[in-house]
Amino acid sequence: MLSEQRGVELEVAAGERVERELGSPFVGRLGHHLDGRPAIEDADIRERLALMRINNEVAKLLAYRTSWAAAQGKLPGVEGSMHKLWYAESQAHDSAELIDMLGPEGMLAHGDQDAPVDGWVETFFRHAP
Repeated sequence: MLSEQRGVELEVAAGERVERELGSPFVGRLGHHLDGRPAIEDADIRERLALMRINNEVAKLLAYRTSWAAAQGKLPGVEGSMHKLWYAESQAHDSAELIDMLGPEGMLAHGDQDAPVDGWVETFFRHAP
């Protein structure tokens, strides 16, 4: 159970890091529309980012519920399954959305100095189920 708790903690930490770094440096990388407006002014872009934020918050809350069940000495049955399914589906969806918004830069690998969010977008996309 300890390794499962650690896995949940790592997932929450990784999600929070990407979420934290989706601030102004990331928004600046979204570029501009052909008419010169910043891409963040597009309602569709803002809606997609908001949905990613919601997905991350739900995954975090499900992870906490799973950890709580494990801390109570219970096997995380339904809680664990809900968390795993939500996290897997939202990771696949959100990483594809980010790559779509970032274009080719979104595929730069983790550790590449030019990669947005230090390459975590590409890493999440590659490891998504």
